[in-house]
Amino acid sequence: MVDTHQLYERIKVLPDNLVKQVAEYVDFLMLKNRVELNPSGELSDKVKSELDSRYQEYLNNPDSAMTLDSVKEDLLKKYGKA
Repeated sequence: MVDTHQLYERIKVLPDNLVKQVAEYVDFLMLKNRVELNPSGELSDKVKSELDSRYQEYLNNPDSAMTLDSVKEDLLKKYGKA
């Protein structure tokens, strides 16, 4: 079993494009397994600002939004079923 330090050391030597893929896969696994970085549920000011920005983008162009099913389908195509 790999501990977090060993995993970090492995990730550290990857090229940038692979680090991005690892980060995306970790995000996917966390979402799939309902692991939360912020179990208290409080949103930071940075997150609130990003949500406000994205909501405003949606209001300006509602047709640009993706359905949840579409997002799930894209993730499953990219990472497969685990």
